[in-house]
Amino acid sequence: MRPPRWHRGRFSGLTLMALTFALDLPAVVCRAFFGSGIAMSFGCSEADSLLVAGLFAYSPFLRSLLALTCGPATRLFLRHSYGARDPSEREADRLHDALSTCVQDGVKPPRYIYVIDSAEVPVAFVEGSSLFVQRDSVWSPHLVGLVAHELGHLNSIDQRLSTAARWASFPSLRAAGGGLLRMRGPLILWIPVALVALQLHLVAGGHLPRLLNPLWRWWSRRREFAADSYAARLGHGESLAAALEEQLPFDAASPWMKGRSHPYAELRIDRLRAQSGRGHSPQRDARHRQLASSQIP
Repeated sequence: MRPPRWHRGRFSGLTLMALTFALDLPAVVCRAFFGSGIAMSFGCSEADSLLVAGLFAYSPFLRSLLALTCGPATRLFLRHSYGARDPSEREADRLHDALSTCVQDGVKPPRYIYVIDSAEVPVAFVEGSSLFVQRDSVWSPHLVGLVAHELGHLNSIDQRLSTAARWASFPSLRAAGGGLLRMRGPLILWIPVALVALQLHLVAGGHLPRLLNPLWRWWSRRREFAADSYAARLGHGESLAAALEEQLPFDAASPWMKGRSHPYAELRIDRLRAQSGRGHSPQRDARHRQLASSQIP
């Protein structure tokens, strides 16, 4: 069976994206006034000022739509932002072997592959049309399962939607405004600095859309399950489950799923084993019923 490129999560993700745009409309108005004022201060005509104001007001949205339709230019920008490098010859051979096992009819492979020499990044992830793999994960015996999972994201709209949501505002301007507020100095100077910082925050946007963060994380966790299912349909669910077992010591509890973009690894393993035919058995169901009915003093 040919794995689907578009999953059912597309509609819910696009709905969240539309709500993100709608909640950030006040920032659009602030950017329009700011852009118009800057253009008029340089002596631009009224028509040119309106053009500048419109371009500046909607530039984050246009950038988001570009990420959604084309994906980010990882080869030019994100590669250097992650500190990634091209794989060595032996790493390239191993990654090529894993990909050749996963890529079947109807499965789109990554356009570029990079390696990250850091233990502080996920074992593997995709951004745009590129696959990023952490150096130690290249030599994992379960590399094929990790790659199959990331192909699930690559062959769906998942990562493009996540990038589009991040690009719907100006986080650099928010950071600049926060830096100004942390500056120390005389009170007479702090007031105008605070006004400038407030203006930067208003222009940056992205404040009201933060109300959707719990929904975005819920959507992200659902997409992780979908990518797991994609790996299982490619025939590498057991390999991915084994890789997740190695990550269990690092899977910390998070009350109310606060800040979690991934489901708990144990639950992902349970689903993968069920999809591979190892999870649903009379013995296992009997153990679940016994555990549910037992009274622990």
